[in-house]
Amino acid sequence: MMNMNMAENNKSIGVLPMYKFEFFTDIMWIDWYGDEKKFALISVRRIDQESGATVKVIHPVSEFLLSKYASSKPNTMKKYADILVVFLNYIQKNRKHLKLDSLSGLKISHGIEFLNHLGTDVKVSNGTVRLYERTLTNFYVFLVTKGFLPETPLNQFVKNRINGEKNTIYHHLRELSILNRLIQKKSTFFRYNT
Repeated sequence: MMNMNMAENNKSIGVLPMYKFEFFTDIMWIDWYGDEKKFALISVRRIDQESGATVKVIHPVSEFLLSKYASSKPNTMKKYADILVVFLNYIQKNRKHLKLDSLSGLKISHGIEFLNHLGTDVKVSNGTVRLYERTLTNFYVFLVTKGFLPETPLNQFVKNRINGEKNTIYHHLRELSILNRLIQKKSTFFRYNT
């Protein structure tokens, strides 16, 4: 398997820049190990300015939904797909402000800014923000694990295990933001006092 980042891969296969697309949740039936199963996937669509035709393609980030929620009921899977669609469209709409050219440039700060936007501008409940945060944390961990966020180490997300827990526990995005600020303050403190 070739080892190239997402931006290089996009160029090599002729993918248009992400600002040309709109993300949406697409419901479809798929032959899943011999059974027909209903899935919610993330697709992108673009309306051709010349012909007016709509081009619709399943986006590769749908792999996250299949890997994490394939055994869930369709409505549960749709809920998580909808959350990611809101996030991806926010990223797409604010790409210049966020200084983001592709998903491979995604940083934890982009997720934090999105969560703050939900809580302050959109004014959703704290419970909704927490649901989005859990979903985005899992999404970031998926992207890091797959090698799509080369500048974000996976160990940044991993919490210390307590009493030999078997499952890995991940820091949520807001926890990472707080930890990073504390580390920066601590290093500044030691730098000035040595």
